[in-house]
Amino acid sequence: MIDTKKSDDRIPNEILSSQKKWLKKCNGYFGLLTSHTASILIYLISIALACIFVSIILVTTTNTTGYNKDNLKRSVNESNCTCNCWDGFYRGKYARKSKGTEYKYVYFNYKQETLFIFITSLFYVDLLVNLIKKTLKHIINAFVSGTWSLRWSVLAVLAVNVYSNFWYGWNLVNFINDQDKRFIYEMSVLIIIELVLNFFYFKSLDRLSLKKSNYKPITMSSIAPIFWLNALNFGLRLPHRLHEKFFLELYTNFNKINVDEFLFFIKEVFGFLFVYFALKKTNRPSFPVVSKGDMKGKGGLVYFGLWFFISSAFYGIRYLIIQRHKI
Repeated sequence: MIDTKKSDDRIPNEILSSQKKWLKKCNGYFGLLTSHTASILIYLISIALACIFVSIILVTTTNTTGYNKDNLKRSVNESNCTCNCWDGFYRGKYARKSKGTEYKYVYFNYKQETLFIFITSLFYVDLLVNLIKKTLKHIINAFVSGTWSLRWSVLAVLAVNVYSNFWYGWNLVNFINDQDKRFIYEMSVLIIIELVLNFFYFKSLDRLSLKKSNYKPITMSSIAPIFWLNALNFGLRLPHRLHEKFFLELYTNFNKINVDEFLFFIKEVFGFLFVYFALKKTNRPSFPVVSKGDMKGKGGLVYFGLWFFISSAFYGIRYLIIQRHKI
């Protein structure tokens, strides 16, 4: 039973009657707050984990690829530092110097490119936060209900694809920051391909619906784009791999292999394995009849044909961009 008298005491008279009824239903402000405590905690933990993951990726990838020798020779004097390449406009009415130095942990200039870099960074971090939030909700649901509603194999595939997504996004930011426009347009096409691919992986994460616990099968509408976009990625990187003798080093000299290229190769292998097992699972008698119909006949051919056309269009756009901006 809700103590309506106490609830009324907590509700200001200025609030409309419809809002008062809504707050009474939530048992006042405190009840409303406690009902959202779990969501607030999940959101805060997701942000913290996203920041940790991004920091680890940046540090490890930088250490893996190595450092520029000339950069290592330059020592930074934080107590007496000046910067001629910083406009300092974001300081407003305050001077560039603070405590006798212009040293700052973060510098940025007032340019359109700076705004684009901020938007791109926030976009990718928000994608990661949403992935972590969804995973945490499924984990909590598993402890509460005792039923695993998440496809862990898909999460493993998506985790590798998250790296490639951030790799492309980080390189785009660096090309813009370096005022190097040679690869920006080509990189933009590859980023769109990766984002579309990861959307279908993200869509396939739910084994059961969190609200109604309904089974959510992986259908051809997800399998077809994952297959063709992975095939496109593999085909685009194949000439580079052959030139760098990637497959030979993979077999004979694994210790000296390019880590980035290896992770890209692994994500493509995982993608093809995802397609294989998803198709194999549809032949099981327990698989829903509706999904079986989606996999067979005209429905399956339409999805495969559609995404073959879309993948070919991506390839054509990238080829035209390369030809137009060829150095």
